[in-house]
Amino acid sequence: MKMIVGILLALVTTLTVYAQEQSHTHKGEILEHIPDLKVEDAGGDIIRVDVNGLVCDFCAQAIDRVFRKHEAVADIAVDLKNKIVEVALKENGILEDQLLSKMIVDSGYNVVEINRYTASVDTSGGQ
Repeated sequence: MKMIVGILLALVTTLTVYAQEQSHTHKGEILEHIPDLKVEDAGGDIIRVDVNGLVCDFCAQAIDRVFRKHEAVADIAVDLKNKIVEVALKENGILEDQLLSKMIVDSGYNVVEINRYTASVDTSGGQ
């Protein structure tokens, strides 16, 4: 029994570390340096998600519909060729990684990686 508990604990720890590695932030990175940006900057963060399972226009439409319902989302673009979902948040909009992942998984797809970029880099008023 102790061996089974030990194995389960090791598995949970491994999955937790893996999940934490799948999301990271590029706070302060200038949006102009992000290649092939598809969404319009609305003053909030830009989120770029690598997604497995996106293969057709129906996939793109399903993801688009789910995200447009969220009040923090200003714009969304689905790149089927590269299997990327980009989400532009409204200024001060919040969409946590856990909810974002749930929205994608509940739509039938798998999240590979989440990258966040800060829209506004100059918060000092130009000084």
